[in-house]
Amino acid sequence: MAIPKPTKAQTDALALIARGDVYRWEHSGSWWIIAPGNMPIPKVTAASLVKRGWAVYGDLLGVKRPLTITDAGRAHLPNASTTEE
Repeated sequence: MAIPKPTKAQTDALALIARGDVYRWEHSGSWWIIAPGNMPIPKVTAASLVKRGWAVYGDLLGVKRPLTITDAGRAHLPNASTTEE
């Protein structure tokens, strides 16, 4: 079985999530994924990242649920070969 690779939209979303401050905003039964600069990430993209284990949701804090990148997701970033300090 081949290891799935992210689409361009998924790679772009992973890059935003890797920068931090991405969250699921829940209000009145609706929800949105908000990235820095109030850039939305489509729900289907966020759901596919979580389903593949490339991103995870944290605990709900008020109306915000943080979305963070996993090591598996970080491996799909263009600069994944560089090390963080």
